Amino acid sequence: MQIIFLLIVLIFVPWNSAFAKEAQFIIDAPDQSSMTVGDEFEASIELKTEESILSVKAYIYFDPSLVEVESINRNKSNFPYWWEEASSLEDGTGLIRLQASAPTPGVQGDAHIAKVNFKKIGTGAALFTVDPSSLALTPQDKNILAVDDSPRKRNQSLASFLPENFSADFTKEKITIGILFLFALVAVLLFFVFRRKIQTSKE
Repeated sequence: MQIIFLLIVLIFVPWNSAFAKEAQFIIDAPDQSSMTVGDEFEASIELKTEESILSVKAYIYFDPSLVEVESINRNKSNFPYWWEEASSLEDGTGLIRLQASAPTPGVQGDAHIAKVNFKKIGTGAALFTVDPSSLALTPQDKNILAVDDSPRKRNQSLASFLPENFSADFTKEKITIGILFLFALVAVLLFFVFRRKIQTSKE
């Protein structure tokens, strides 16, 4: 029954969005477990993408009770044009705001955006999260940024169509097998329909 339900879902789920290439912001920061108050460290803001990206908007939250921003060093080789480079407090939460653009055809692959220098002002490891308003725009002005882990997000979207006891841990390979099985099923049904019509016409 679950297989039949999955096949029905496969018909209506937009495959372009399911298989779309997505970009991600990676915050590469060192382990803070051995750091003490007053220590400084550097976090690198990176873009990972398989498609060309012309513009980025990276808004990153942090806990201002644990760290404070000392400086921001932007990468002008990848993104020569900068529109925003700042840090502030938003409702008690620290926010790094970065906006920059690259000339056509844009950047692709692993691209360094900026380095942020932090100072420890509290005990505990500071976590960094990307704000959902962040963007990674292609030359077609399409945002392909995956703010969270993209495979998990796609599984959650697909899971909203499925019963609660249905596992949403699908992979691209499993979905492809499901599509092929669906096509094979349709082909078999068409074969029997045409065969039935031929037998009816002969009678």
